[in-house]
Amino acid sequence: MSVVDGSEGGPYDVGDVVRIVGRFRDDAGTLVNPDELTFVVRSPDTEDEDVTYVFGDAPGDDGVEIVQESTGVFYLDYPPLASGVWGYRWIATGVVVGAEPGLFVVRQPFLVLWRPVPDRVATELRARTYETGDDGSSAGERPGVFTANTNPTYEQVQAHIDGAVADVHSAIGENIPDRYIEDLRRVAEIRTAALIERSYIPEQSEETQSNTIYQTLRLEYEDAIKKLAKNVEMALHADLGFL
Repeated sequence: MSVVDGSEGGPYDVGDVVRIVGRFRDDAGTLVNPDELTFVVRSPDTEDEDVTYVFGDAPGDDGVEIVQESTGVFYLDYPPLASGVWGYRWIATGVVVGAEPGLFVVRQPFLVLWRPVPDRVATELRARTYETGDDGSSAGERPGVFTANTNPTYEQVQAHIDGAVADVHSAIGENIPDRYIEDLRRVAEIRTAALIERSYIPEQSEETQSNTIYQTLRLEYEDAIKKLAKNVEMALHADLGFL
């Protein structure tokens, strides 16, 4: 957990503590202490109620309080618990009167940014989207997406996505330029499809089985992950001025 300067507006990460500073001046431009000072924060979820903090009150259940740094300078360390755009407002009364709004952005966790969704994976394995009847026999329906009645089911595909994301993350790391996020997702989709196919017919993973769907997906994944790793490395070096 780190305390970050909230004046830049982000983006920040869930787990950061965003320090939001308020400076209050009178008409002459001199820093002065308000008679009363309130801080109101609004979460990205519009259904949540605004949370209010008052200077002088004891910290709330979340441990947050308004702290005075010097005359006319106050700050609050806020730990956002969700991604999205957060809004806030300092409200001062007394010698100085005003309401200063602001906002900061909390980005989605890195793995969430490029995590595949089952419907996209289904485009790689449409043949595996057949639905089965209650007795386990084929119902003859192929909706083109994974459901509770396909083999694998929607939930089982989510588990395979977890494994694919872990594999890709291990190979590529987290220092990825934004322009490669969609490529990262695409590679993870291919890896997910390969894992599903291998689990469906484990014998496909044998080296002698060279023309199977799994082996085709495996080779496609290995080629794609190598190219992506090389492109990312070159982009990072270029950004640093090494190329």
